[in-house]
Amino acid sequence: MRKRIVALVLCIAMAACCAGVLVACSDKDANPPSQFYYDNSPSTTEGKTQIVFLGDSIAEGILGASPLALRHEYAYPNIIGRRNDYAYYNHSVSGHLTRDLLAILANDVDYDGARMLISHVMTADVIHISIVGNDVLQDRPDLGENVTMHQVIVEAGQGKTDTIDKILFEGDASKNVASSKDNVKAIVERLRKLNPDAVIIFQKVYNPITILDTQLIKEDTRRALEAMPEYSDGLTLEDLHALGDTLISRLNSVFDEVFAEFEAEGIENAFYTVDGQAAFNAIYDADKERAARLIYPDGIHPANEGHAVLADLTQELLEHLELADGNAALAEYKNMRKNALNTYFASSVNNVAEVCAQIDAAQSCAEVTEIFFDATAGKTAANY
Repeated sequence: MRKRIVALVLCIAMAACCAGVLVACSDKDANPPSQFYYDNSPSTTEGKTQIVFLGDSIAEGILGASPLALRHEYAYPNIIGRRNDYAYYNHSVSGHLTRDLLAILANDVDYDGARMLISHVMTADVIHISIVGNDVLQDRPDLGENVTMHQVIVEAGQGKTDTIDKILFEGDASKNVASSKDNVKAIVERLRKLNPDAVIIFQKVYNPITILDTQLIKEDTRRALEAMPEYSDGLTLEDLHALGDTLISRLNSVFDEVFAEFEAEGIENAFYTVDGQAAFNAIYDADKERAARLIYPDGIHPANEGHAVLADLTQELLEHLELADGNAALAEYKNMRKNALNTYFASSVNNVAEVCAQIDAAQSCAEVTEIFFDATAGKTAANY
């Protein structure tokens, strides 16, 4: 029997940081979609590894991957699915909090797609999840009037984590509001019940603050930070990036604490993590211009290149776990990017043949990603 994997990939995620430090977007509780999955699998799926994507708007790929008509080229679920020749399904919903994903997995909500989602989870080899960021990004009147993203960031500037800790680790028992940590643990337990052989992989949230005028920091929040003695000389990009890192590290510690609890219960390898924060920060430290390309103009979601970096991060783990053929995936990824160059950028990239030759010589998916996006940076796709 094939080893089943559940890859819980967050991406702030603050949605990863997002809607992000914190990840993703609007609250869909009031008007849930009647169908929230799309099937991008090949027409013949028998014998193929099956991967299911769950989570928020980062995984959904509606915001960030651009233009939307080329989401099949850019959104990381599609990149992972296509280059590995997986049968793949995306059940992610923009705006979802951890409680929303848990409710769907428990089949406690009136979504027409919930039964299909659970069926896919039960037969999946890989389930990839981006979640948690919206728990912090969205204002949380359910936890108190002042439990807001503004308050979270201002406190971070003061060296405090009271509000984010209330969201992530405390909740409010008197209001029957569970913490993010409790929800994440319950999600893992539910997935393990639905698919007992699953390996769970959380992708840790990335830091989306890569430019000084990031839209993630709203004007009133920026003014509050500038009024603090710590920033009397003016806010710098390094100041804001450091604040983001503080908050994202706190958010990502949810996964560390849940992992430790499973270990204490004698459950080994309850899940794995892939570190989106470390991957994005490594690029930020090496090349701030490229780092800025990773983030969509809303300051939260991954742009096309950010999606590719996340896909490459997960690819490394899939290959390590022998759930993907690295040579075959690299060859197919090269074809995908060369086809995109010739189809959409033939008129805007002057040296397409040379770029294709560089792609052919690449030794890893991450190298292909860097070559492709260096060549197409600032270019507009055509013919779609």
